[in-house]
Amino acid sequence: MRITCPACDASYDVPDGMLSAASEVRCVRCTHVWRPLGPAPMPAPPVASPAPKPAPPPVPPPLAPAQPAPAPRPRPPAFASQPPRLVPPPSAAARTGTRGLALAWIVSLLVLAGAAVAANVWAAVLIAAWPPLARVLPFLPIQ
Repeated sequence: MRITCPACDASYDVPDGMLSAASEVRCVRCTHVWRPLGPAPMPAPPVASPAPKPAPPPVPPPLAPAQPAPAPRPRPPAFASQPPRLVPPPSAAARTGTRGLALAWIVSLLVLAGAAVAANVWAAVLIAAWPPLARVLPFLPIQ
């Protein structure tokens, strides 16, 4: 059964067995409380009018000349014409990349150590060349 709030026209679908003659309902939208009327009488079915005459069947279009069926496509081969190449294991020449990387790290660390020793030996000359360095050198672990 469909009930409608008389205050705000909100409509609700309620099962027929849920409402009794004395039950009140409250609208969720406007909180108005009212007693819904019983189910509305079903409208009378419309008067049957005489059936219209059926339309004449459509005229089929003229048949086009038959076209030959397209040739079937050739099936691809089940396997490739050549077997897949096997990838050989990395050779000794390929493993030298790790040796080169280790050498690069060692050289970088030696350059940093050399810069620290040079800053220690020539600290006075460096401060004379660039005075703001005097604020940084006391924080470095060099004498």
